[in-house]
Amino acid sequence: MSLKENYNKAYFVAPLYAKPRLTDAYKKIAEVLTKNQYEVHDDVNKISPEEAKQMNKEAISRYFRKVEMLIRQCDIFIAELTEPSPSVGYEIGYAVANSKPVLILRSDDATGMLGAPFRANAGKQIKIANYKDLKSLEKEIEKFLHKAESDIFIRRLPIEFTKSQIDYLETTKKKENQRSINSTVRLIIERDRERTNNNNVDS
Repeated sequence: MSLKENYNKAYFVAPLYAKPRLTDAYKKIAEVLTKNQYEVHDDVNKISPEEAKQMNKEAISRYFRKVEMLIRQCDIFIAELTEPSPSVGYEIGYAVANSKPVLILRSDDATGMLGAPFRANAGKQIKIANYKDLKSLEKEIEKFLHKAESDIFIRRLPIEFTKSQIDYLETTKKKENQRSINSTVRLIIERDRERTNNNNVDS
């Protein structure tokens, strides 16, 4: 699928070695993102584990430079992490460092726990969701996409804040332990939306 400027961009990653067991889930994730009008970077469904093993050091270096660029450019980041993977963990960390909304998906039969940094960030920038089948997998992705919409919208607003507004946002960011001004603005908007909804219910 060619790039379309009106499409949001999604970066999807998962351990290649688990592809034989989780191929249906991997394909479903890409399918749901495409259905929701996301341009998907999806090497997982395109590269075989054997092809990845044949990459030499130079090719791996080039590949991860490209990966970092694509993560910086994406609007959302999704990882299927039923099976552990150091390279996927690196990409998740890079996405978090670049203030991307992150969804980590794990099947109900996943063994072992996620690392402490992921668990510590859960519910903040990182959303962790378990799924039992392809239907529940789709539901978790669409819940995440709905929540991410406001963050994407805010990041694309051509807003210039005054110094007093920036000072207020910086103070709120520290107080609320937010990672970025974008996430702070999103928090303020979500609280305002919640107050509006509550007032509509009461009236």
